[in-house]
Amino acid sequence: MSQTRRIGQFEITDQLGEGGIGRVYIGNDTILDRQVAIKSLRPELVNDSSFVDRFRMEAKSLARLNHPNITTLYTLHEEAGHLYMIMELVRGRTLEAILQDRATPFTTEEALAIVAQAADGLAYAHEMGIVHRDIKPANLILTGGGLLKIMDFGIARLQGSQRMTRDGSVVGTLAYMSPEQCRGQEADGRSDLYSLAIVLYEMLTKDVPFSASSDYDLMQAHINNAPVLPSRRAPGIPPHVESALMKALAKRREDRFATITEFKQALGAPASRTEAVNIVHGVTRLIGSSMTAHSQPLISAASRVSQSVRKSDLPFALSGVAVGVAAALLFAAAIIFWPSARDTGTKTADLGSTKAVGVVAPQVARQSQNPYFLPAAENKPTSAPNSSGATKLGSGGSRPPFDVAAEPNGGGGAAQAAAEVKRPADSAGSGAPAQVTVTPPVKVEPPSTPVPKERKYTSKEVVAAYETKDFASARERAETCAKDGDADCQFYLGRMFEGGFGGAQNAGAAAEWYRKAAEAGQARACYNLGVLYSKGNGVPLDPRMAADWFSKAAYMNYAPAQFNLAWLYETGSGVPRDVELARRWYGEAAKAADPQLAAKAQDALNELNAKRRR
Repeated sequence: MSQTRRIGQFEITDQLGEGGIGRVYIGNDTILDRQVAIKSLRPELVNDSSFVDRFRMEAKSLARLNHPNITTLYTLHEEAGHLYMIMELVRGRTLEAILQDRATPFTTEEALAIVAQAADGLAYAHEMGIVHRDIKPANLILTGGGLLKIMDFGIARLQGSQRMTRDGSVVGTLAYMSPEQCRGQEADGRSDLYSLAIVLYEMLTKDVPFSASSDYDLMQAHINNAPVLPSRRAPGIPPHVESALMKALAKRREDRFATITEFKQALGAPASRTEAVNIVHGVTRLIGSSMTAHSQPLISAASRVSQSVRKSDLPFALSGVAVGVAAALLFAAAIIFWPSARDTGTKTADLGSTKAVGVVAPQVARQSQNPYFLPAAENKPTSAPNSSGATKLGSGGSRPPFDVAAEPNGGGGAAQAAAEVKRPADSAGSGAPAQVTVTPPVKVEPPSTPVPKERKYTSKEVVAAYETKDFASARERAETCAKDGDADCQFYLGRMFEGGFGGAQNAGAAAEWYRKAAEAGQARACYNLGVLYSKGNGVPLDPRMAADWFSKAAYMNYAPAQFNLAWLYETGSGVPRDVELARRWYGEAAKAADPQLAAKAQDALNELNAKRRR
């Protein structure tokens, strides 16, 4: 601005943005000595009662809300026939901007920490009788400290109040809009739940579930089309997360979670705000590190959204007042994004470039732990080695057997489904944990003779000894190459610790070696680790962790894991009960090379289909 303007006690120092219906400024409170955001209608609209009423409604909605995850309204100021909202100035970036700059999806841990905070804020708003009606990444801002703020209550509505649009109108942003909103029906808390689920879907997959070439087609997709399973776009999403996400995206609001808090709990999102903020801080700690007071503020999110048909911003009333695309700018800028001067440290998520401010931030890869891999489990010795003979999967008389793959016979996919299995010991014993790494004794030579180096074996030599049942030799050989990171050796060593082959039996040590092999992408190791968690053998009994490990192996086309995962979905053990996902995984397992497993999976699928017909 060319000169300083004053509105009451507020001194406008800069104009941050201007859209088709409003302007946003940064100002200084001369009495309290703090920066604020000042939001106003364009001068030519102050005499339009529909816009003035909507502006007042947003202010009234915000005035009812006082929550750490919702932006704060300080006051509504009227001067010379103009209305101004004096608001909290939040330093940070929109989730939309971060999504655009990231090259990869968020990890499950990061995404759930973000959703947890949004869910807390929305749950509070719903308790206060306010539905947001336009939840999308552009309306979620993340501060440099990891706190999420929900902004833009411009089309929010107090439940039970008079509608601001005619019946049959559509409000919101199409890519994130619930089916009932697409039909022009009244929105409620479950509508915000649907929109938040799409935001989570996008964080996990880098894409929204529905896209189309026109607004009408996109609305029809929300109403009629089933979303693609997110795991098909980003394999490795934990099954309980996918199941909760698909329920939240149900076409009928009655089929979704009753409240947004139930959704958060089903996801397993952090219950503690402190925990969630700390996780998100890893994503946002570089925010503002290279910005200056002269940088252009980050207010381009709304305009970027409106440029895409896929993420079309509808006018306030599709069948009523035609506001146009520029309507999004003012309401998406309810909170102004201003650079932070804090020291941000190092090693954070890849935020890419800060294009909106004309400054490029360094891209630093965040070292985040894969949620599938827990810290090393405590070794718990078990009873003597199981002497029972090998059995085929499914021979236990009950479904599923949760047997472990014994002889990995090379290759992957359906061929692995034919692997023979042994049941792990069920009873726990006592005594000191067995050592995972055993160094063979070194023969003492005269001083003049060099000490021989320990021989290194290959996985091929380990397999040869294992297949001839020379387990003592196989175990000794596996211990040398397992330490060097050979995944096959790690798997065999885990199997021998679990079964007590060639030495002491120790399911805890087995879990350690299975975990190492699983981290290297061994489907059989993921599966066997799931078996241990399903039995509480060497690790805590945890059906949810079992489901996670079975899921990882299932997406690697390991048929026994697909069968067991289907059973978990059918029974609701460790995951929410979901008959459709059970059918899907039984169908995959029915393609197994092992005819016995394929037949068993087909029988289970037929049984589920028969129940559906009844």
